This record gives sequence, structure tokens and C-alpha cells, in this order.
Amino acid sequence: MPPIGPGAGSRIPALMGQALAIAGVTLGAEAVAGMARRAWGAASFNSDFRRMVEANPDLKGADSQKVLDRFRILARLGPTLSKDPTVAGGWVRQTMEFPVITPTVLRDLVDVEQRARDLQSPFGGGTKGMSQLVGSHLSRGILSRDFPGE
Repeated sequence: MPPIGPGAGSRIPALMGQALAIAGVTLGAEAVAGMARRAWGAASFNSDFRRMVEANPDLKGADSQKVLDRFRILARLGPTLSKDPTVAGGWVRQTMEFPVITPTVLRDLVDVEQRARDLQSPFGGGTKGMSQLVGSHLSRGILSRDFPGE
């Protein structure tokens, strides 16, 4: 390593400028990537929601704000499940039967989402396994623990 001479101090502003330029480009690229992810997510959400409503025509006659709110919860906590219009429609329909979504229902949703992800992983059981898992939860009635009399 060459010794630091009297001219070394004069290079510091140039080096700092280069470092700041690199940092600025990196932050800018990260910001653009973040905007692209959000735009893609919004487009995907809209597409998934439209497909769910088309596959479940009975939801067209329901309270549209409630349908959207329930789907938004599903998309946030169960993104894998929200991609399947039949599963998404079943979950939205079932949760609309009650005025509130309880913590137990949300916990079950997160649990099923994790299992669905596990089944889709290279080490899991694929989409057939996911359909069986979701079907068993829906047939059991994921709300039964919160509303046993209904």
C-alpha cells in the first residue's frame, strides 16, 4: 500500500462525491424497484379479484365493499390462496356470513396459507395437495370454533 502523501487529502472530496453518486444511484434503483413491485402487486390484486368475482357470480349481488374488504384481508394474509378464484370466493363468502372476522379465523387463514406454501415448494405435495388441504379446512368450517351454534 503506498504511503499517504501530502496530496491524499485532496482526493477525499472526489472520492466522497463518487461514493455519494453510487449511493444515490443505488437508492434510486431501489425506489424504482419498489414502485414496480407495488404496481405489479396492484395489477395482480385487481386481476385476482376480478377472476374471483367472475368465478363466483353470487358475490356480484353481495355488498361490494364487504366483498372487497374480505378479499383484501385474504390477499394480505393468504396471498397464495387468493390466487385461486374458487378458494378465494369460498373464503370471502364464508366470512361474509358473520359481522366480524375473529382472530381465530385470521390465525386459521395464516396457518392454511403457510401449509399451501409448503405444498407448493419443491419439497411439497403440489397443487393437488393444496386443494385437499383447503377443502378439508373449508369442509370442517373454519368458523365453527368461533360460532359453534351456527
